[in-house]
Amino acid sequence: MLQKLETFLQYLHNLWIGPLMLVEISCLTYWEVGPSALIGSAVLIAVACCNGNIYILNCFTSIIQCILFQAILSHALGGMRVKTARRTDVRIGIMNEIVNGIKVIKLNGWEFAFADKIAEARK
Repeated sequence: MLQKLETFLQYLHNLWIGPLMLVEISCLTYWEVGPSALIGSAVLIAVACCNGNIYILNCFTSIIQCILFQAILSHALGGMRVKTARRTDVRIGIMNEIVNGIKVIKLNGWEFAFADKIAEARK
């Protein structure tokens, strides 16, 4: 539950910084491109605020949809991060064994056998 609250608080700032960034990017684009940037900004605002209609309620709905999409995507990426961490732990464990026993490996000529083991762990 605490993790969900922390994740929510991370994305809560998108509600206020999103419109601020939109204004800032529109101003910078106007400065660089000129009046034609206003058309692009209008299209950007229309796409961000409406979901087929030009109502304020749809803007709120779009924000909620974005937050839900971010939550689903964060959950999926979290699962991938756990799998990656497990694989990394296995690979680091093998490397620690090799580093700790490097003298034995060199004396017995087992370099190629361990190179194959490392290559297999990296796949």
